[in-house]
Amino acid sequence: MRGRGQHPVRFGLIALVVTACAVYMGFAKRLPWAHEYTLKAVVTSVNYLHRGSPVRIAGVNVGRVTAVRRGPGTTGLVTMAISDAGRPVHSDATLKIRPRLFLEGNFFVDLEPGTPAAPELPDGGTIPLGQTATPVQLDEVLSMLAQTTRVQLRSLLAEYARALDRGGAEGVRRSFGPAAPAFAGIARLAEDSRGVEAHDLSQLLGDQAQLFGTLNDHAPALQGLVGNLNRTLAALAHRSSALTDTLAQLDALTREAYPALGAINASLPALRAFSRESQPALRAAPRTLDDSHPFLVEARRLLAPSVLPPVVRQLRPATRSLLALEPALGDLFGLVSPVSACVRDHVLPVLNAQLDDGSLSSGQPVWQELLHSMVGLASAAQDFDGNGTAVRYLAAGGDQLVSAGQLPSGTRLFGLAPAPIEGSRPARPPGPPPFVPSAPCERQPPLDLGARAAPAPAAARGQALAPAPSLLRRLRRQAIRVAAADRRAARRSRARARRAG
Repeated sequence: MRGRGQHPVRFGLIALVVTACAVYMGFAKRLPWAHEYTLKAVVTSVNYLHRGSPVRIAGVNVGRVTAVRRGPGTTGLVTMAISDAGRPVHSDATLKIRPRLFLEGNFFVDLEPGTPAAPELPDGGTIPLGQTATPVQLDEVLSMLAQTTRVQLRSLLAEYARALDRGGAEGVRRSFGPAAPAFAGIARLAEDSRGVEAHDLSQLLGDQAQLFGTLNDHAPALQGLVGNLNRTLAALAHRSSALTDTLAQLDALTREAYPALGAINASLPALRAFSRESQPALRAAPRTLDDSHPFLVEARRLLAPSVLPPVVRQLRPATRSLLALEPALGDLFGLVSPVSACVRDHVLPVLNAQLDDGSLSSGQPVWQELLHSMVGLASAAQDFDGNGTAVRYLAAGGDQLVSAGQLPSGTRLFGLAPAPIEGSRPARPPGPPPFVPSAPCERQPPLDLGARAAPAPAAARGQALAPAPSLLRRLRRQAIRVAAADRRAARRSRARARRAG
């Protein structure tokens, strides 16, 4: 009987799987189902890198290049896998392609992870072209020095030497003196460019990186701009003599422009004030123009060729008469002008003024009070109170004894008032108002309508009286009799109404 054991084929398959896993882990150094953090970078050229090139931060390997392909325009796109040791990588991270040691060969990616203040790049994020750099080889430098470039460089050095020999060196030496204040200003500018907060400069660099990234995204338009600038500069170089004359005239223009600009600057406050004052008029202008539009329409109809000539022919006799009246009108206007000035400066202000009479003030202008007083005068001019020939009396009493004056016989009159007399308004003026008969009306002093109060005379001031008891009793009995008579009259009226019903 054969013993029960494992089949040799099964052992071979297990050994093959274990060997494959060991080889994969030895080369890949990661599990096949593990997800890697990847980044992309836009560089000017990817000829230096290949799949598997290392990615280093401060000389330490933190990842590798997983793909190299063509990017937008003439750029290249590098895809990198970054391990956890190289994270986090911020949005302001920079990248340089550097050559490795002589014994290592090829190139590697030198990654600067950025500042902690910037946000972290997401998985699959891209570092723009403005934040990347590639190495420059010696052959590339030498390839830039073509024959035409060498000839131009030689001409540049020769012209520069000639300029220094013909006073240029002395001019450079003299420029050192005025340059000292400029350098002081540059130093202050450099100090201010650091900002006032901790990360102002890094924020500025981040914004510049975004700007360069945007320019990189619009590389064709930027190339067109550079091409147009090259053509513009070539045209200016072709017209160098005319440009020299223009610059010379520009210096004279600048000297003349300073006084003109100073005058304009001096006129700005007045212009600003005029602008503020004209704003209400400008706001009201549309409504005014809308209101004047019907008038303009009618004026246009009046000035029409079919209307204006007949009107002019009809007005011609009147205009001839006006020419004859012109001398007399001059004399008439000379007489009317003082009257109108007097009415304007003295009569109208008085009629439009308000009289101050304390608690008795009506708050109405003088001309309205004059019109209201005419109603009372019209009633007083009729029979008694204006309602007929009957005379009506209004009697009042009080506990204040006042004197109503003294008769010619010497007898003094007394009366009762509900309140004491406090005074009189207006007070009697000390003399006649100022008036110069020989002076014109417009030169007379203005009238003073202020109502000043005068105290009451001693004889007219009220004095409280104590009512006599007998007088109170008589008044009470009289009130009781009047009330009883009213009740009897009311009963008789009701009785007559019942009998009539």
